Amino acid sequence: MFGLNPWVLLAAGIAFVGACVASFHFGTSYEAGQQARAQQELRVQLQAEKDAKQAAVQQAKDEAAMKIVDLELELLRAQGKVRVVTETITKEVPVHVTEKADRACVVPVGFVSLWNRSVGDPAGGDSAAASEAGLVFDAPSGVALSAVAEAAVANHGAYWGVVAEVKARDAYIAALLDYINNLRKANQ
Repeated sequence: MFGLNPWVLLAAGIAFVGACVASFHFGTSYEAGQQARAQQELRVQLQAEKDAKQAAVQQAKDEAAMKIVDLELELLRAQGKVRVVTETITKEVPVHVTEKADRACVVPVGFVSLWNRSVGDPAGGDSAAASEAGLVFDAPSGVALSAVAEAAVANHGAYWGVVAEVKARDAYIAALLDYINNLRKANQ
């Protein structure tokens, strides 16, 4: 017909089909490789984001722990200062309220009764008032004025110790709220 050997045509056809199959296989392999690389890049990116979140959470935990330690130390310093000031003032009572002042000032039973009621538990009722029945409030109590001064100093010291503790608790709560907010930011 055209003078071509049929075997050559068959070989050319087989070579063409082989080239098409190889080309298809190479294209499929290339696409599969691209997809595998894209998936790997996505895994790496997701892992990096996860690691960054974990690092942010850990940093928030570390900062909160350091803040709590700082607050505890601040409370201990404040309570120590209150204790030292209270002890110092208590030692000064005999200088400011001398034995002569103790002898000159009679602390009446009524004053001691009111004092004791004021430092008692206000929610506990008025049992002290019932026990006062029959007391002569103007009578001398036998309590020295210097003892009243020492009790006043001790009570004020206790008050300022509680104030320091309340301030520390407020700061602790603020630190916990900061920690919670930092965790929320880290997990967004």
